[in-house]
Amino acid sequence: MGVWSLVVATISVGAVANTALSESVIRFVAVYSAKGDWENVSKVLMTSCYLLSILLFVFLLIIYGASYFLLQFVVGNKFLLLARSLLPFGLLAFWINGLASAFLSFFEGMRLAYIKNIVISVCIIIFYIGSLVMVPRFGLIGVVYAQILQSIVLLIVSTVLVYIKSPFFSFRPLNRRSDLFKQIMGFSVNIQVVSVVTIFFEPVTKYFLARYGNISFVGFYEMGNRLVLQARSLIISATQVLVPNLTIEAEKSIAALKTVYQKIFGVVMTLSTCMLAAIIIFLPYISIFWIGHFEPIFVLSTSILAIGWYVNIISSPVYFVNYATNSLKINLNGQLIMAVLNPCLCFILGMLYGSYFVVLGWVLSLVAGSLYTLAASHKKYGIDSIKLFKPEIKRITWSIVFTVAAWLLYNALIKGHSVYTIALLASILFIGLAAITVFADKHVGYVINTIKLKFRQSRA
Repeated sequence: MGVWSLVVATISVGAVANTALSESVIRFVAVYSAKGDWENVSKVLMTSCYLLSILLFVFLLIIYGASYFLLQFVVGNKFLLLARSLLPFGLLAFWINGLASAFLSFFEGMRLAYIKNIVISVCIIIFYIGSLVMVPRFGLIGVVYAQILQSIVLLIVSTVLVYIKSPFFSFRPLNRRSDLFKQIMGFSVNIQVVSVVTIFFEPVTKYFLARYGNISFVGFYEMGNRLVLQARSLIISATQVLVPNLTIEAEKSIAALKTVYQKIFGVVMTLSTCMLAAIIIFLPYISIFWIGHFEPIFVLSTSILAIGWYVNIISSPVYFVNYATNSLKINLNGQLIMAVLNPCLCFILGMLYGSYFVVLGWVLSLVAGSLYTLAASHKKYGIDSIKLFKPEIKRITWSIVFTVAAWLLYNALIKGHSVYTIALLASILFIGLAAITVFADKHVGYVINTIKLKFRQSRA
């Protein structure tokens, strides 16, 4: 698990070449589809796809050469051959996924993100089935074979669906001399700078964990990190879907943009508070059911990560507002704060205190960068942060009370009662918390009522 985690972290560096053009597709497809300019929608998509295929290929070749050399310093001789054998197949799967991401971004720009989510969900099932079939036969490398299969299906299906949904879809890119090409490249370069600094996030953290801890610690950290990130992605994906709407509102006026942002922030704040409480409340049971026992490394590192990503989620709405308004300097500064602090804190705290403090170093960096992005953006758009946060204090307090109660319950009953019984009691506590934090929020009620209205209209 630790070897797989390090290889995935190495491959994920390639995301810096992927993010920029995918975000460009979302922005320009939203702008031109709103104007009914389908020819430019098609040109934006295919030009981004061609550029992405070349850029990603070159970047992944560089990653392969560098990683082939660097892995020996963090994996050790025992697992080095395995790690190196996984690397080229993983990079191939990532390259194919990168091409598919350009086509999937088309649906986000068209405000048809549900199509993207359905396709990704089906491909996850394909990956799961492929892993079940191939891992017993080929070992750990079977996971990568299954990932390549998933990537190919993702690319084919996304391309076919774009062809069906776009009235003037063409495989020809736009002319290099056109103004549209310059717009795409200008926007992409700004995002690319933001993306490059992410190299100093997850890969650096895992390398320091392997250095000051061991491969097993990296494996448990990866499990906890994936758990938190999957929960986070539910909220982030839903927020990111609104980028085309935010782009259109920004074209109208800043006042209209602020109104939409405040509603989004209220919903995100409420859901992320509930999510953080859920993760920490159920961590003992997740550890027992997932690992087979209460694993302190998994529980403690996941709790620390959950707090850090909670702050990051809160800052995500304004992060996407900056994308919509093409005001990327604040986002870049926030990422740079994380990029500079993370290796410094991980190195110093890891050297002095060990593995857990490497995790803490990353979380402190994450919190610092996220808070800067939030504060600087609010200042730019004239948003009163105190007024925005004040209604949420009561919900945060209730979440802390219920979470502490759930852990006291676990500690009091675990020695004399079934874990299923205690998990059931914890679930009842969480349902009570959810009723207080989610359903009492007027912004969540607004979203639910809007969904109901859309559903009734679609049926009519």
